[in-house]
Amino acid sequence: MVKISVILLTGLLACRVSGNLRESDASPSSHRKNNLTMEQKVMLRRAARGKLIQSYMNESVNPCDDFYEYACGNWKFANRPPSVFDENDVFQLIVRRMESQIGALLREINGESQNLTSEALMKVKLYYDSCMDYDFTTSLRSQAKSEILDSIFGPYVLSAEWSSDGFDWLSTVARMQSYGSNAFIYQSVSKYNKTPAIHLKKADVKLPGLDIPDFLLPDPGLSRKLQSTILAERYGLSDKESIENVIDFGIQLNNLVMSNDRGSPLKAEPVNLTKLKDMTPIIDWSRYFTVLLGSQMNFSMQIIIEDVNYFRQLEILLRRTPADTLANYLALHFLEHLQENVQISKFSQHRYCSARVLEDMPLATYVLHLHKFNLTGVKPEILQIAKALQYQFQQAIDHSDWLDDHLKSQIINKLNHTQLEIGYPDYLSSNNQLDKIYSDLIVNSSHFDRNFLHCLEFKTRSMHNKLSPLMAADIDLNLSLMDIKPRYDPITDRITIPAGILVPPIYHQHLPMAFKFGSLGPMVAHTYTNVLSGLHRPDAGSRKYVKKMEEFDRCYNFQTTNLDLDLDADKKWPFADEANSREDGGGVGVDLKEIRSDFGELDEAYYEDIRNRFYEVVSTQIAYSAYNSFITADKIDDERMPGLNLTNHQLFFVSFTQAQCSDYSIDPFLVDIGMDNNFSRRNRVLSSVSSNLNFWNSFNCSRESATFLQKNCTLLI
Repeated sequence: MVKISVILLTGLLACRVSGNLRESDASPSSHRKNNLTMEQKVMLRRAARGKLIQSYMNESVNPCDDFYEYACGNWKFANRPPSVFDENDVFQLIVRRMESQIGALLREINGESQNLTSEALMKVKLYYDSCMDYDFTTSLRSQAKSEILDSIFGPYVLSAEWSSDGFDWLSTVARMQSYGSNAFIYQSVSKYNKTPAIHLKKADVKLPGLDIPDFLLPDPGLSRKLQSTILAERYGLSDKESIENVIDFGIQLNNLVMSNDRGSPLKAEPVNLTKLKDMTPIIDWSRYFTVLLGSQMNFSMQIIIEDVNYFRQLEILLRRTPADTLANYLALHFLEHLQENVQISKFSQHRYCSARVLEDMPLATYVLHLHKFNLTGVKPEILQIAKALQYQFQQAIDHSDWLDDHLKSQIINKLNHTQLEIGYPDYLSSNNQLDKIYSDLIVNSSHFDRNFLHCLEFKTRSMHNKLSPLMAADIDLNLSLMDIKPRYDPITDRITIPAGILVPPIYHQHLPMAFKFGSLGPMVAHTYTNVLSGLHRPDAGSRKYVKKMEEFDRCYNFQTTNLDLDLDADKKWPFADEANSREDGGGVGVDLKEIRSDFGELDEAYYEDIRNRFYEVVSTQIAYSAYNSFITADKIDDERMPGLNLTNHQLFFVSFTQAQCSDYSIDPFLVDIGMDNNFSRRNRVLSSVSSNLNFWNSFNCSRESATFLQKNCTLLI
């Protein structure tokens, strides 16, 4: 779920970005512009974009010496974030612009309904209106929340008058989860082998002030005093003994959660309800699911449970804890869940309400945006680009020397069955479909607190509806404008190029194909590489593939450390970052078993990182080959960018790099352990361009240039 605080912060850059989806370019006055031909308007847009691209570059740097600085050197000066942002990159700029546009659209429809032809969009308007009219100073004392607390816990919870008669922690937890509050048990719906499954695991401890460790405070006992003050003043829990009991229970629960974090958990396999009861017999799972789902659960439904030992110990802890302490903890947990979602802090009410609507009704907000900014016209071109990338990816797989023939066949077969979705799903074009999706969401114009609670219930119901075979498999109720990166869904074998990425500076309809293939192409190509997932694990895949990863690791990951690793022995694998962090200094050619013993699953995470970096390099090559093949096969004369002293082949690499420009704050701790984000981003870009012979030819660079990273090896893709 998108964090509301992050979305709120995104609005702070609204003054620095255009409200237009296609980013306003320098142009003559509106009167003169209206008299221009379409061709003249296109040329003006190209010229303006060319100036912007040039303004991001540091042309005083030789591209052969530091291509990242050459392409992105002045980007951070032109795109300074607000002071509250420590990190800044192209994707965050796009997200901030999207959030700003949604805010503007909600302002437009505020108080007006004549143009809204959909009941779902009318609910968006009503939700926003009710939020704008709401007095947030009364949010924790609202009648609606009091009624919800009474319905879940019974009257007078958090007071001495509360009665434990009929209280049952398991049913209470299930009722809380109807509003998205996961206490003790975190439940979600996922898929296993393309079949819906309920996922159960331990939930984080949520108690105000409990997450402040003593060592951060001058007085070791200050954290407990702070917790007591918060519980008394914010939530009205005035009885000192009750406060102490809740804090003690929270500490015990936190210790239980933390103790089960140690070690490497076994891979969770799906079980049915009968097997789940056998694994944790003291928890009445039938009762839990009946309350949670509103009906008896099908005994054949797949259930994936993690941390079985945690659930066994949890029941023991809860049985020895008094009912009033459990009720107080759960009520505080629930109120904290509501509090962190309904607060505007120092942000304007409009900014909060825009973010609230975007998070609670993401699909309807998506459609509202599409009604204003229709992307239908760009879909055919994006489809051309995507198909060209897929073809080149298939060619790369077919001619690779690092995959066995069997794996090649599997991958190409999977590619041939992959679906492509561009911009937005087709079902969003139908108001009837949208209205059907939101038909059971109750929204009125005068009660924001009730609307908010209804939205929480709606999101939980929507999640559980995925368990029904009647639910349309292609409808994603969590689809959001904030999802801006291309993605691959292994369940449906679908690649999505979202509407949020089809905007400047990643995509511009009127720019040369070199720009489009350079900025958007590698991202889409990298998404195609995700099709390989699960087909080439090192313990079950091709030895050729593993050797290729080792060679790549040697070429690209160690160019700054000058380590000469022995990669010949089967049990050797270069975990330099982890090995060098050890007190004994690690060593060269670290034994894989030793790494697993010392660092748990870090070896797997490290392998995953190397694989992703390798795919980044491959994706850039695929995108370049697709561009070159595209203009050659169709005999396209790709027009030059006016005002830029770049060939289109050079523009490809500049636009690729500028899509990766960033300005991250420097954390000394991260620098000490080799995880500086700026260095990592720059290093990955240089890995991709320096591995491409076409880059060297385009800029007439030699392999002695500083940009060429792999000095002591010959790996070129």
